[in-house]
Amino acid sequence: MPIVHNPDERFYLQPLANDAVLVGGFLRESKPIFLNGVPENFNYSLLPDNWDDFHWILSNAIKRFPLLGESEYESLITGADSYTPDGRLIMNESAEIDNYFVASGTNGSGIAVAGGVGKYIAELIQTGNTDFSTWSVDIRRFMRLHTNKRFLKDRLREIPGQQYSLKYPTYGMSLYRTGRKLRVSALHPKLQAAGAVFGEVLGYERPLFFNLDEFEKRENIEDLSKQGTFGKARWFNIVKREYNACRKGVAIIDMTSFTKYELKSANRSVVDFLQMLCANNIDKPIGSVIHTGMLNEQGGYENDCSVIRLDQYHFLLVSPTSQSTRSMKWLKSHVPEDGSIFLSDVCLGYVHAPNDQKVTTNYIRQATYEIDIGTKRFNARPNLYQPSEMGPTVQLSTP
Repeated sequence: MPIVHNPDERFYLQPLANDAVLVGGFLRESKPIFLNGVPENFNYSLLPDNWDDFHWILSNAIKRFPLLGESEYESLITGADSYTPDGRLIMNESAEIDNYFVASGTNGSGIAVAGGVGKYIAELIQTGNTDFSTWSVDIRRFMRLHTNKRFLKDRLREIPGQQYSLKYPTYGMSLYRTGRKLRVSALHPKLQAAGAVFGEVLGYERPLFFNLDEFEKRENIEDLSKQGTFGKARWFNIVKREYNACRKGVAIIDMTSFTKYELKSANRSVVDFLQMLCANNIDKPIGSVIHTGMLNEQGGYENDCSVIRLDQYHFLLVSPTSQSTRSMKWLKSHVPEDGSIFLSDVCLGYVHAPNDQKVTTNYIRQATYEIDIGTKRFNARPNLYQPSEMGPTVQLSTP
């Protein structure tokens, strides 16, 4: 008998010696335990038998393999395992403590991944890098908010079931139902009222698209983004219309969730520091915004950001939401120890507005000006240097 996996009905069969068969599986919703820490004497002990939950898994297996219904039961094994908020393991150096390396949270795949984890964690300890990108399992993809007990209790009910579900191209953290609305922008109610379907990045709720037709029906608004398919997604034409509107007109994008750091000094120290870290030349006139990467010794990207020169020795760094912890670790590990440079994680609201016939390039580049959006007044900052964009853009912040 071969090994059988059935993601739809969430069970697996594995042949054993002496004509025995192992039947296992994952519930759609699991039960978190040890919310206040694993007992010191647990030592991989087994949990009490739970036939009530296992009955559903066994019934699905018997439906596919009726012979199992005539077989003799030998034992039921109910165990515990460690899971992470996104179903991927945790490894690499801690962001809070230098030279403290972590390899944990294997999500039920400890035996399968043990060899690779051992190899790469040894390389990270010895050289600080690996010959293979480990960012998808890097501990720095999380923030302190992910240690919240209520969040973990909610999210970990869903993770084991997600582990054994069919992985569609849209599978990811944006599609989780639990542990949501940890962070929202001030515009969240207005975006929601406009029919936004939200995804989640590092705890922030961000619009994936605006489903106006479904919103008017008040039915299945969120489901549209969660319906898995290997073909053309139901939301494809909605996103197509939004893309064309952004490309041909003016679009305002809520960038509140983006990572933002303030750096300044009393002299040229901060300029020299950023020139050393950044691949692009950041020594541009005040008001410039330079898109650049921060590279490591191997030439790989550690941070992809926009550097905004606010004053002669005053800069704002804006980078993707998911790089928040990683970017701060990278900056702190290189900032001078003499305290000559001030580094701070700041929270500012930014939006993004491409060019069209009414908002002309000449008008944008004339000077910093104020603009009203809804009931808020914003300071507009011109001179964005980002040649990959199709047209000029403006960074807007609340005064």
